[in-house]
Amino acid sequence: GESSDVPWFPRKIADLDKFANRVLSYGAELDSDHPGFTDQVYRARRKEFADIAFNYKHGEPIPEVTYTAAEIKTWNVVFSELTKLYP
Repeated sequence: GESSDVPWFPRKIADLDKFANRVLSYGAELDSDHPGFTDQVYRARRKEFADIAFNYKHGEPIPEVTYTAAEIKTWNVVFSELTKLYP
């Protein structure tokens, strides 16, 4: 058996499903100083991503996310700038 003074630790990837939702729920609310705090469109989109992650279980097909044109443009800029810094 396991010693009671040793905290639980995942032994296989599927074990992560046992506590992933608790971890994800910690980021559910934005701090009042977050740039998107008052942006309802941002908050709704953030919730869409959080819901996908929250409901995913190991072994299921990885969900597809349809990104908006603005999101694709943003990540293209991020990628371009990062590859300049870390070629």
